[in-house]
Amino acid sequence: MRFGDKCVLIGHYDQVATLAAIPPGDRSAPSMQRRLAGLLKGREVLAYTSDTHGLKRFARSLRGLLLTQSA
Repeated sequence: MRFGDKCVLIGHYDQVATLAAIPPGDRSAPSMQRRLAGLLKGREVLAYTSDTHGLKRFARSLRGLLLTQSA
């Protein structure tokens, strides 16, 4: 990837879970999902939910991640 470790990948939990569940070589998933799942394989993705508790947890996680990345 162009930005390497300087990039924080973020996605909605439901979508990230769907991509993570696609087995390698599965042809039943739409091609765009397969391609994206392949690009994300082995990478850390910070996932969020849109409820109040989930957004607060996401904000704390993102803040912590950014602080450790900039150190």
